[in-house]
Parts: sequence; structure tokens; C-alpha cells
Amino acid sequence: MVEYMKKEVVEDVVIVAGLIGVQFFFAGNSVLLGYLMSLGLKPFTIVIFFSFSTFLVVSPFAVHFESLTLILQEQMAQTIDIEVDNSAGFHLLFRVNMITHFSYIFDIIWVSLFQFLFLKGINLSSPAMATAMPNLAPALIFIIAWTC
Repeated sequence: MVEYMKKEVVEDVVIVAGLIGVQFFFAGNSVLLGYLMSLGLKPFTIVIFFSFSTFLVVSPFAVHFESLTLILQEQMAQTIDIEVDNSAGFHLLFRVNMITHFSYIFDIIWVSLFQFLFLKGINLSSPAMATAMPNLAPALIFIIAWTC
């Protein structure tokens, strides 16, 4: 029983330390971005640089894992040998692909908009204020839920 409680305590400490570490990382990132903007970089330029660097880092992994997924899907299709009506299968596949592509485009737009507004907030106020604002969201949600 004692070992189980020790494991729970260690798990709780690790979770709290991780949450605190994320806040320190977020604050350091805000201070660094505020410094970069004080040197003359515009928020939109920083968003473009971040998006491009993320593309360069993530795209090789995405291509690799997608090729593995396609190979596994081919092998499963050959072993299962499912016959589907071409028109129904095409329309379903087309709909799923359109929803997936729309979701990707929608996500890219929202992430870029969030980054731009975050940097604009740092530019107009301070890194401390811009870091504190996302932490107010749970409090505001609680107040709204409490009053309704």
C-alpha cells in the first residue's frame, strides 16, 4: 500500500512540475518574441518564419508515417479483398477527403491567426500580459458557467 501511495505522489509531482515547466517555457517564449519585435521584426513576419520552420521540421515525419500508413492499407485491402460499388465508394472517399482537407486548411488559418494575435498582444502591451491572458480563459469560463 505504501509503494502505491509513493507512486501516486511521484505521479502528482511530475504532473505539477510539467505544468509549471510549460508555463516557464511559455513565458520565456513571450519574452524572446517581445525582444525580437523590439528589434524591428513585424508579428506577421514572425508567424511566417515559425510556420515555415515547423513545415521543414514536421514534413519529413509526416511523409514517412503517411507512406507507412498507405503500405499498411494496401496490405489490408489485399488480404481482406473487399468489393465495394465504385460509385458509392468514390463518393464516400471524396467526402472524407474533402472534410479532411477542409479541416487542415481551417486549422492552419486558426493557428496562424492565434499566433498573429498573440504577437500583436505582446507588441501592444507586454510579454507578461500576453502570457497571463490565456490563463484567464478557465476562470472566465467558470464565471460564465456559474452565473448561468
